[in-house]
Amino acid sequence: MTKQRIDLPPFANSYLHEQPVRHFREWVVVMLHRWLLRTGRQLGTLTGKEAQDFVAAPTGRAVAQMTRNNNRYEMRRYLRWLEKRGLAGPFTAEELEGYHRDRKPLPDEARRFLQFLAPTTAASTVEKYRGTLRRLHDWLGNNGICLPNIDRSVCLAWSQSLHAAGLHPKTRFGYMLGVRKYLDWLWELGTLAAPGRALILSKDLPKLPDYLPRPLPPEIDHELHRRLKQSGATTALGLFLMRRTGLRIGELRRLERDCVRVDHSGKHLLKVPLGKMNNERLVPLDDAALAAVTQLQHRARQHSPWLIQGRRGGPISRSTYQSTLVKVGGDLPLAEPLTTHRLRHTFATSLINGGMSLMGIMKLLGHRDYRMTLRYTQIVDETVDREYFEALSRVAERYELSRSGSNDDPAALLRDAIRWITKNLCAAPHERRSKLLIRRLDAAAHELEQLRATPAPPP
Repeated sequence: MTKQRIDLPPFANSYLHEQPVRHFREWVVVMLHRWLLRTGRQLGTLTGKEAQDFVAAPTGRAVAQMTRNNNRYEMRRYLRWLEKRGLAGPFTAEELEGYHRDRKPLPDEARRFLQFLAPTTAASTVEKYRGTLRRLHDWLGNNGICLPNIDRSVCLAWSQSLHAAGLHPKTRFGYMLGVRKYLDWLWELGTLAAPGRALILSKDLPKLPDYLPRPLPPEIDHELHRRLKQSGATTALGLFLMRRTGLRIGELRRLERDCVRVDHSGKHLLKVPLGKMNNERLVPLDDAALAAVTQLQHRARQHSPWLIQGRRGGPISRSTYQSTLVKVGGDLPLAEPLTTHRLRHTFATSLINGGMSLMGIMKLLGHRDYRMTLRYTQIVDETVDREYFEALSRVAERYELSRSGSNDDPAALLRDAIRWITKNLCAAPHERRSKLLIRRLDAAAHELEQLRATPAPPP
């Protein structure tokens, strides 16, 4: 049977635009409207029983239990959203309950905590808290621990269970911070005898690995530029725009069709929608990036709210962009996998190498704090090497000038340079680069002292 191609109604597009983007969520919404069209049902008169029929067989054939659970969860989320706007329902709690029937429902305290977070926290973050609390309460239940009996020993045992499960340090870090906030809230209500910050200390948190950025080498970057531009595929052109503007993949997916702004001087700017940091920003467009946006606007459907739209009516999935990138540049000689996020790394590090200020890069990337930019881009080798050799050159010149008139020790000159850098440059925003430079100079001075202490071989 040939699949029916439909355009989603405006309210469905609005729902997907507001929610944390997930490929499966988009699929459920599209399949529901296709199912309504195929079965002749109306959304406004849809009953809970009919919703369960869709969950069990969205394409007309029964699906596995795990898929059914996921369908039920996304369906419930969408119908509740429609119910609040008078577009469906009303539904009773029993009609839309049942996500993961093999799991116990969250206790009332956890549900109230999630409701407490909802007005001031992004929906995607609330969902992360939900998963964290479900894991915590499952563990408490399996170990026969009541919520009021949680103390530091219980928190340490739970932390050990996370470690024993082989979870990544970053995952464990997020779980522990989330639970600490939950326990703080319970303490404020009088449920616990001690706050979360006294039960889970900073020293209990796992150390996070500090990975280096993975920008593309210049020659690989140049070749990938050429391939993406000449590919002809819409997704490849989107990736080209991502590389030229430093967008996150989620921001690229949510770009609106009318995303170009013109300032008073006639310069074109790209309006980046709300993303990871929940802020909008404007990014300057060079000629190549502007041409890419213009071409994408011409390719977009007439009534599409997005600059790049998939065949199902929603944004193109992350996996599609990733597979396009691998198809276009997967054969390039790289030591590490080629991913979409490396395009953002390359954008940032190329600007640092070009001498752009840290504050300017921070604004282009959409960071709220310069320390985020330092962690994100690190300090690239090209910049450090240039400053390192410039400092050595200045030290050498000073040594040459002083050698004729004094017996200054070259190692002492290096130590002088270290003291000068420590006094004048070891402050934001040069702190990290200065410390790297000091370590190199210190190593050079130490090596010089060792060479001088080594006795000369006999003639």
